[in-house]
Amino acid sequence: MLASIAITLAMTQSSVNLTALEANPLVTTLGRWHWERDTARAQWPATGLDMQFRGSKLFVDLEDNAPGGEHPVRGENSNQFNLVINGKVQYPIILKPGKNRYSLVDAEKPGEFSIQLTKRTESHVGWVRWHGISYDAKASLKPPKRLPRLDFYGDSDACGYGVETTDKDENFSPTTENADLAFAAVAAKKLKMELNLIAASGWGIYRGYGGETDLGIPVVHRLALVFEPKTEVANISPPAVIVVMLGDNDFAKGDPGSNFDATYTSFVSQLRKESPKVPILLCVGTSMTDNTEKQPRSRVKSVILEIIKETKDKNIHLVEITPYDGEREGYGADWHTSRIGHWRIGSEMAIAISQALKKRKV
Repeated sequence: MLASIAITLAMTQSSVNLTALEANPLVTTLGRWHWERDTARAQWPATGLDMQFRGSKLFVDLEDNAPGGEHPVRGENSNQFNLVINGKVQYPIILKPGKNRYSLVDAEKPGEFSIQLTKRTESHVGWVRWHGISYDAKASLKPPKRLPRLDFYGDSDACGYGVETTDKDENFSPTTENADLAFAAVAAKKLKMELNLIAASGWGIYRGYGGETDLGIPVVHRLALVFEPKTEVANISPPAVIVVMLGDNDFAKGDPGSNFDATYTSFVSQLRKESPKVPILLCVGTSMTDNTEKQPRSRVKSVILEIIKETKDKNIHLVEITPYDGEREGYGADWHTSRIGHWRIGSEMAIAISQALKKRKV
């Protein structure tokens, strides 16, 4: 017999609102979720669930709106999740189209299990709807300890694009993407922080990789679901720290001009308004160099320094991570950062975040 959890997206006919969930959080949601009566949807990479479970059988009901089937590059054209039990990474959960039930714990006898389920794949693969969880009748949940939150705004590298291949000529597939191996997640784990990752391939501050001005992270930074304006998350609690690593895609088609400067400045102003006194780290992209005529690395650095100068905000910091060296550190798919590179960048970033937190002016 399976017992349903009425307080956390019940599998009974009962419904539960967000207020009740927040009042009794038996399951911690990671990242941005959009609550819809008795279900919730998520789309950003690294969104997930955190549970402290005692029992022997635990299941989760998830619905995937990705088309499924064979991906033209490799694997399945579906969203995928990492399952971590008691600190050990298990098999990836590859979702099937539509609503299905997935086993998280299947033990011979009851035990204590710390469980994290996080979305490996990014927004363009599709959204996922959480319908509920169920477990054996004598089992129970208790609220996990909530960690300080790192809000990270980035692009494809922050998503872990192609990190699980070493072939730079291989194109994207959901199978080789893994947000948990990207530098943002590496930094969060080193600092024992919860990660809220707002990142998407090809997106920038003002425009995207192909020059598209509708692909700016500032436009969607409060949304749970990309391109669905009604999913803006209200009353977001301030994080412990904010990191912005954007700009690489803005300069893919040349210098975007003063619109980039203005949008970046406005974005930082909005972040500060939403999170007073929180350290904000503005990073020059690790793939940005001055090897081209427009010298984008120096250009982005100058914009950041101007923001710091104009705001006189002691809690806003320029961060220059050591530029990525693909010849030495290798590559992932489509010339993206390798797993080795992500670990090195994430480690440097963790140091920078730690220093900013120690210097925080209140």
